[in-house]
Amino acid sequence: MNFNAATSALATAATVNAFYHFSTNNDDWVTTAMTRQSSNTFAITFATNQIPNNAPQIEVAFNDGVHWESNGGANWKVA
Repeated sequence: MNFNAATSALATAATVNAFYHFSTNNDDWVTTAMTRQSSNTFAITFATNQIPNNAPQIEVAFNDGVHWESNGGANWKVA
């Protein structure tokens, strides 16, 4: 998954974390540091065994430890 921080609150962030989960529960969020790909692009790769077979979606927001980019509080969801 790639995140382009160029026009976000994280545009000048040195590091970016993905805050995500693969369900619709609110108690199973995971935070993982993303890898910088270019000046404003960060990436994370999920191993096949990290994604549950019955996952209804991935929901994600991004942060630098202080600031958040969360799609206006709605997060991003992909089913």
